[in-house]
Amino acid sequence: MTLFLELLVNGARTQRAVPVRQVGDDWSIRIVDLVDAGARREMLHCAALSEWLALSECPEIGYRYDSNALVMELSLPPSWLREQELRGRATRHAPPAISNSGVLLNYDVYASRASDGGRISALWSEQRAFTAIGKLASTGVHQSISLPGARQGPHGSHGYRRYDTNWTFSDETRLLTWTVGDLVTGAQSWSIPVRLGGIQLSRDFRLRPDLITYPLPQFSGQAAVPSTVDLFVNGYRAATEQVRPGPFTITDIPLISGAAEATVVTTDVLGRQVIATVPFYTSSELLQRGLTDYSLSIGSLRRDYGRRNFSYGQAALSGSMRYGVHDALTLESNLDLTADRSGAGYALAGLGTVLKLRLAGVANASASRSAFRDQQGWLYTFGYRYAAGSFNVSYQGRRSTADFLTVDAIDAGEVRSLRRSDMIGAGISSVALGTFGVGYFDMSSDHDTRIQLLNLSYSRALRRSVNFRVSAGRDLQRNHNTLLAQVTAAFGTAGSVAVSSQRGRDSQEYLEYRRSVPTEGGFGWNLGYMRPDDGDALHDVALAWSNSHSRMEAGVRGTADEQVRWMSTRGALVAMTGAMFAARQISDAFAVVSTDGLADVPVRYENQQVGRTDKHGYLLVPWVSSHYAAKYEIDPLELPPDLRIPVVEQRVVIRRQSGALLHFAIQRMVPTLIELTDANGVPLPMGSLATESGEARQAIVGFDGLVYFEDLAMGTELTVALPYGGACHV
Repeated sequence: MTLFLELLVNGARTQRAVPVRQVGDDWSIRIVDLVDAGARREMLHCAALSEWLALSECPEIGYRYDSNALVMELSLPPSWLREQELRGRATRHAPPAISNSGVLLNYDVYASRASDGGRISALWSEQRAFTAIGKLASTGVHQSISLPGARQGPHGSHGYRRYDTNWTFSDETRLLTWTVGDLVTGAQSWSIPVRLGGIQLSRDFRLRPDLITYPLPQFSGQAAVPSTVDLFVNGYRAATEQVRPGPFTITDIPLISGAAEATVVTTDVLGRQVIATVPFYTSSELLQRGLTDYSLSIGSLRRDYGRRNFSYGQAALSGSMRYGVHDALTLESNLDLTADRSGAGYALAGLGTVLKLRLAGVANASASRSAFRDQQGWLYTFGYRYAAGSFNVSYQGRRSTADFLTVDAIDAGEVRSLRRSDMIGAGISSVALGTFGVGYFDMSSDHDTRIQLLNLSYSRALRRSVNFRVSAGRDLQRNHNTLLAQVTAAFGTAGSVAVSSQRGRDSQEYLEYRRSVPTEGGFGWNLGYMRPDDGDALHDVALAWSNSHSRMEAGVRGTADEQVRWMSTRGALVAMTGAMFAARQISDAFAVVSTDGLADVPVRYENQQVGRTDKHGYLLVPWVSSHYAAKYEIDPLELPPDLRIPVVEQRVVIRRQSGALLHFAIQRMVPTLIELTDANGVPLPMGSLATESGEARQAIVGFDGLVYFEDLAMGTELTVALPYGGACHV
């Protein structure tokens, strides 16, 4: 006969009733039901080429029929079950990024006057227009400099200096960003980026903040019965997951860089534990297997940046690419093509690699070749880096031949290059003993110029809010020594004090008392005093104040005889949704929250209250992280009870350097309590059903014929169905 029973596989319920055949003492189950319950089809080798599997023919499978519970309990080897992938760090499926249309102006006004009559005034600004099809932005500074007794600069000291103007558009689906206008070419760590005026197409992983581009370790195990798996990284619990019977793999552990140790603890329902400890090494210098990062730029070389508004040179092409061949191997490449002012062609091509040495750290190397006229040169770089919780060491070297030329040197006509460099660093830290570091720098360039520096540093927290730091440096070429000792103490909202003393070629003492401006606004200040051994004492006094609209600062610095008085104001103006808003400087994205004209509504961003809507029902949130599914909320608890608020929370993704309008619909209700009676004045019976015409809203008639509705329009007809049959109208 055929029974329909629930399957239990290694103690885990499947919550499904499946057909099970019984012929005498033999039991058979459909193979498809075993696969649906988690078994691997290729492991059922004992099954004949049929739809059903006879359990007596598979000695590896244990079974028991529970006639009272109508359950068939199966016991399979854990290796016969499908592998489960456990994500220690959940991936949020964010909605598409949005952007409304609007314009933004960031500004920074600075003015100073020296005691000798010199004056400087400057206005830096960023103009930004954004829509759903991209963002157009331009930056520059308008300045006026008057220095007594000094000549004007070669390009003048007055007027407007443009920095960058470009249009960008990002495709979140394909992780691509287009840039048209002024741009900086992509480059590797061993190549040099340049400024172009042209077009750029680049891979942009910033469009997915949840995407981790470098390889993360995976930890595997298996459970014979339903169990709990805990993952500890360096002794801290990183994840806890419930697993079904069978093998499992833990992926996407919390971000960590360097050497670490993971411990996987599997606990079954009886409290029995299996503990496995695995060391691993991760590095953000690597790309995951199959992942590609690239940038391709074409245009004209930018010249006299910051001095001339429009100065472009020869055509140029630049491309760079990184590819993850393996989780332990990443290949890099770079290509530059251009010409000098006379039209002579220039080409540079390079290849590099980043290799993880198992648990011993990461090594990198590259080779580049440049060709210009009859000069062909080589550049070689090589390095090594190892980092652990309390220890790190690194080395980076560079060697180039005399004929190796970079693209910026070709266009400028000045061939100056770093021919040889060695940089070595190491550090060790301990909670009890503090942190110790050492660094050595040896650099040689053209014209036999060499720099050799050795630096030692030590720091330690003396108390919870008091820190001590000392560093010693030596210039090995000039035989100069420098010793610096510093003590800092923090006093919470009252500010911090720093005292330092420097001995060497430039000996001095410095005292500073600083209080940062609170995030929500208010006052901050900086009081500094420096006394050099060979000069007049210097002071630096500054006062800052900010609110939700701007930040203002003013101060005096200099000696008793020569002083500079200065002041600055910076902020932003936003025009969107037909309204104008003032805010602090907006570096990335922002949101405008609308509550349908209702004022004084509390607004929260990522669970933190950021303000209340103004008299027009708007609030600007200026510090939004772009391409991140942030949570915006309004608090209805402080609002009147006659308001209908269908949605109080939204998760929205806003494009980079753009703005979006977040609308929270709020409607004021007109509650209506109606007493319904029949023709004789007797209240309609309780339980009658009243239906509104048109809207089809319904309400139950209560005691004394009372029924409650909201926002009934004049002339509305109600149809009332009586409990004992029949209906009436009002």
